[in-house]
Amino acid sequence: MKDRDLINGLLNDDNQAYELLSAQVLPMLTAWIVQNNGTKEDAEELFQDSIVTLLHQINIGKYAYQNKLKWYLFTVQKNSWKKKLRKILKNRVTSRAYLEYIGNSDVEEADQIDDRRLIFKKNFSTLSAKCQELLNMRFKEISYEDIAYLLNYLNADVARAAKYRCIQRLIKRILEDPDSPKN
Repeated sequence: MKDRDLINGLLNDDNQAYELLSAQVLPMLTAWIVQNNGTKEDAEELFQDSIVTLLHQINIGKYAYQNKLKWYLFTVQKNSWKKKLRKILKNRVTSRAYLEYIGNSDVEEADQIDDRRLIFKKNFSTLSAKCQELLNMRFKEISYEDIAYLLNYLNADVARAAKYRCIQRLIKRILEDPDSPKN
């Protein structure tokens, strides 16, 4: 079935067109989403959303038949997933750097751990929003290439250098914090 036939089928609620597109796009989307911290269910939801987006684009006259339909859908889905990841990561402070900061010793007293947690959080929150987002992404082990794309850095090396500067700022703030333990 050609792309125009598939689109007409979707517009006419033809289940065969939906099934064919699903067979063409869903396996590669699922593989990509799972590689990028998602699940099969996330991929299925994104696929359905991309069909809705496609139909909307057609109805408002913004869809042009320039690329293969499956690649158009895959691009829409990838961009949607990246946007969703940005939202999730923007609001999440991960514990990896925190754990490295407080140490992993059973000997430390609970109140010392709490004090260090508060100092870390306080100083982390004084970093710029972009620094916080960048560090959170690295704590989640997101690649520098993806970070460069998501945060609009020129390339992975620029993202890596920005991360280094952010870490240096955080360390400096923690060390200069009057509440920080001096050990």
